[in-house]
Formats: sequence, C-alpha cells, structure tokens
Amino acid sequence: MTDDKQKEQEKKPPLEEPETAENEAEITPKLKQKKGLLQRLASLRLAVIIFVYLVIICVIATLLPQNQEVYFYTESYGALGNLITTLRLDTIFSSFWLLIGGVALGINLLACTWRRLRWSLGKKAKVNTVKYDFKGESETLAGTLAEAEAAYKKRFPHYSLKRTENGEGQVAWTGTRARFAFWGSPIMHFGLCIVLLGILLSLMLGQSTYQVIPVGGERTIDIGPKPYTLRVDDFSIDYYEDGQTPKQYASEITGVYKGSETPLQCEVNHPAKFNSTQILQSSYDWAINMSAADGDNSQEFSLNDGAEYWLNESQHLSLKIRFYPDYSVNQDGYIENASQDPNNPVILCMVLHNGEALAADSLAEGEEKELLEGLSIKFIDFNYATGLQIKYDPGVMVIFLGFILITFGMILRFVIPGKLLRVVFTEKEEGVEIKWQQTSII
Repeated sequence: MTDDKQKEQEKKPPLEEPETAENEAEITPKLKQKKGLLQRLASLRLAVIIFVYLVIICVIATLLPQNQEVYFYTESYGALGNLITTLRLDTIFSSFWLLIGGVALGINLLACTWRRLRWSLGKKAKVNTVKYDFKGESETLAGTLAEAEAAYKKRFPHYSLKRTENGEGQVAWTGTRARFAFWGSPIMHFGLCIVLLGILLSLMLGQSTYQVIPVGGERTIDIGPKPYTLRVDDFSIDYYEDGQTPKQYASEITGVYKGSETPLQCEVNHPAKFNSTQILQSSYDWAINMSAADGDNSQEFSLNDGAEYWLNESQHLSLKIRFYPDYSVNQDGYIENASQDPNNPVILCMVLHNGEALAADSLAEGEEKELLEGLSIKFIDFNYATGLQIKYDPGVMVIFLGFILITFGMILRFVIPGKLLRVVFTEKEEGVEIKWQQTSII
C-alpha cells in the first residue's frame, strides 16, 4: 500500500507557486495595473501634493518680503538678490509660481467634478431600473391589488412613480422624490472651480493704488480697463465728544471719464464704485501749502503733515514740518493740540542737512520767517486731504458666483436629498404581499 501511495503522489502535478510581488505584475491584467488618466487627475493624492506645493510657496512669500525695490534684495541678500528677482520670488502672489499651483488645483477639481457627474448620471440611470427582487421590508394586506396600490400611494406621497407589470401576478413601482438632488455634488465641485478661478483672477489681474488728494485737487487713476481722473470736491469729518477721536469721515468726489463727470460719495465702510473700480475711504490728512525763497529763487509746494521736502537736493538740504490745527502749550510746556478743529493752525518747521537739524521755528497761517541766512519759509494756507484706496478686482463677482453655486449644491446634497422607492405587489390567496424599500439616491 505504501508503494501505491508513492506512485499516486508522483503522478500528481506539482503545486503552483503562490503569487508574490515579483510575479504579480505578470498575473494582474494591464488594465488593472494602470489607472486611467481621469482617475489620476482626480485623485486625492494629487490634491494633497498640490496643497503642499501651495503651502510651501506661501511660506516663502511670508518669510521673504514681497513687492520691494530691486536694490532692497541686492542689499539684503547679496548675490541671492538677483536670483530672487529673476525667479520672481519677490512677487510670488502675481507670478507663475502661484499660477502653476492654481491651474493644477483647477484641473484636479474639474476632473473630480467630471467623475462626480458621471457617477451621478450613472446612478440616475440605475434609479430607473425596475427590480422585482431586492432586500426590504414586507407585509401582507387583505383585499385586492388595486386597494393595496391605493393604500401605498397615500403612504408615500410626493413620489414620481413608474408602474410595471411582469405578467406573473406582480406589479413593481419605481418612484423618486427630489431627483434634482443628483446634481448636488457636481454643482458643489464646479462651484469650487469657479471660486478658484476668481481667486486667480484677483491675484494675477487685480490692481490697487493709494492716493492722498487735497480738497480741490485731482489725480489720474490708471488702474482697471478704463483709466479716469478723480477730483476731490469736499471733505468732512465728525468727532466723538472728546473732540480728538474721529467718528466718521467722508469725501465728496467726482469721477471724470471722457469729459463726463459723475459725482460720488465715499465714506468709511461705504465705498464708491466708478469705472469697474472700488474707491474706499481709508484715511485723511492735512495738505499744507508753503513757499520757500532763496535769493532770486522761489518755489511753492504742498506737504502733508509729517512729510519732508527737498529744498536743494544737490546740497542735501530739506524741510520737514509738523502741523498743529489747534496749537497750544500745556502746563508742562509741551506743545499739543487742544482739539482737532483748525482753531489755531501752526506748523513747526525744521531745516535739515543730511538729516541733521540746522534751524527750527513755528509759523502761523500767512506768516513768513527767515530760518537760515537767505532762506525764507512761508506758511500760505492749509486744507484737508483725503486718503483713498482704489482697487480693481476682476475676480470678486466670479468668487461670489462660485459661492452661490457651492451653497446651492450643498442645499441639494444635504438639505433636500433625493429618495428612491421600490415597491413590489404580489397577489396571493391570503391577500397582497407587499415588499418595499426606501433609500437615498445620493
């Protein structure tokens, strides 16, 4: 018996080797080895890589000062300064570095949106499939088939029903409620793509300028698609009871474009809009009109409070002022403002040479004094100057549209999710057997 068993074992084919990592590639079909391009573009791994890239460039932009002059980088970073400006690391948020990450993230979101749309459409097709055999709850009702169907129509209202008979005494219902909920996820993903597009438009094409304009003055605003002239007609300011803290200030301005004038009102937290730009009331200042006479040479100029003006740049001679609208001297002998109202306007003038003071004196409105031999300074008059932040941002409305789509998609997806109802009626001797199933279609 032992010899017979050995012969039988010798006749048996050898055992196959188990699948290992070395031969797995040969066994697995090529279609399973390679993921589709759409699946790769929509993968979570790619999204994580893109977000890491964006975090890295944002950290670089945080550590490296942005939008400075070229000499700042050469003086601060030496030989690396030229490399920083060449690679546009000094303007990361408006350079190709951010554009690459934004476009990659947009492709990832679009691919994910398309996958969700295909999935939703595929599930929508499955909803219409009639099934007679499924897992669900069941019960038996006495009476006819028509009575059972009438009872279940009352039990499940607001459903769009499709009725099918198989000719074997069975009736199947396929019903849906809020079928538009299929579009919830694709709409949310598409909304994210629109928001990303708006952000890129804002970062790449957005422009901003800050202007300090005295009352009666005007500036040319050359940002946005339609440059225009902005004129300041008046400025008003209200204070709290202490007379020092501003409560509200506003500017009456006029936008001039191709000879047409448009009056505008600009207040804090209430910006004005003109020619696709937004005009924000940012601050205010004083505009001091002065003149300087040095022998036969005379010049008039306007300075803001605390500003410095070059009287003679070749001689490194400059003038710096400090304006006090309500000049007073307290008990300790220190100069201060009694209030912010221009009741006693006085300026303190200081003539500087290479940053060192040569002479200083005070001037009342209309007063002229000789600060240095042969150099006379006159305080002509003063007025308010308004500080306006002017922005052009083509991405704002795009971002707003994207958030509308995201909100609408979330409502479809989570607030009013679609429902699928399947019911099968089977006529039997004891009555009508009913099997039913109600599930979400998302």
